[in-house]
Amino acid sequence: CVITVYVGLRERFSYYMSTACYLHILVINMIYFTATSITIARFYCLKFSHSEDKIMQYSKKLEALASVDALTGLFNRRHMNKHLEELERDYFNASQPFSIVIGDIDFFKKINDTYGHDAGDYVLTEISKLFLRFMKGKGEVARWGGEEFLFSFEGDNADFVFVELHNLRTLIKSHEFKYKDTLIQVTVTFGLEEYDSGIGLENTITRADAKLYTGKVEGRDRVVY
Repeated sequence: CVITVYVGLRERFSYYMSTACYLHILVINMIYFTATSITIARFYCLKFSHSEDKIMQYSKKLEALASVDALTGLFNRRHMNKHLEELERDYFNASQPFSIVIGDIDFFKKINDTYGHDAGDYVLTEISKLFLRFMKGKGEVARWGGEEFLFSFEGDNADFVFVELHNLRTLIKSHEFKYKDTLIQVTVTFGLEEYDSGIGLENTITRADAKLYTGKVEGRDRVVY
């Protein structure tokens, strides 16, 4: 009888021990699985975060490239249009004056025909550097198309800008454009129009362009206001 009880207790103890071991192993596996899952989740979150940062950086680079003219390094027409819209909003919000200027290199086709298109590209890049230096602290400049450039003079009225443009015109005439030991004479004609909320942005640009055309007809190398 004692032996029977002993055997029964032993079997029950073994059963409980087996169950306890099973539960213990199960708990350990669950802890391991949870820890592994957390580690994997952290890894992919970190990886995704890094990927997201790279995507953002890449997007910013693409946006910058989409805003810049490949040849001259100036802003392109797309970017300038957005910038002018911002200036127009500032005008309505704070009455911040600005003027639009369109400049065109005189006889540019003749430069290409006489010295070659590489010389023409040189003139475009060289004069763009000059424009950037001159416009620092005054506003923005963009390649508007071909040999045409658009300037936004910000914070000053057109009377002041008119004087500034004469200084720029003189600077261009005195600048040495030298391509392969050949000096190229470069002049620019400018059309100037101060922004007028009564006619809007598009018409202000149209008026500046019309004044540029007038300057071409009158003999070039001048500022028309």
